[in-house]
Amino acid sequence: MDGHAELEINYHLILLFEAGLIRAEPQLSQTGRVIRVLPFSLTWQGHEFLDTARDKTAWNTAKKQVTSKTGTVSFELLKALLIAYAKGQLGL
Repeated sequence: MDGHAELEINYHLILLFEAGLIRAEPQLSQTGRVIRVLPFSLTWQGHEFLDTARDKTAWNTAKKQVTSKTGTVSFELLKALLIAYAKGQLGL
């Protein structure tokens, strides 16, 4: 990926794997630490998150709410806000 170091990409792939958003084959160090993953697909949870975050208005609204009140973006909080936004759009 242009503009990103391989180490940075690998780190984020490990995070996605650990969060259960992608299926991947982990490569372990001799001490058993995950040092790299070979991704091969999104998980159901990964697909659900992307579907929820696809709407740019929803994404920007949720991100703005989180960062304006907490200063950081927690994945679980962001996901909950995206779901709440979608429910509001549906009148649920």
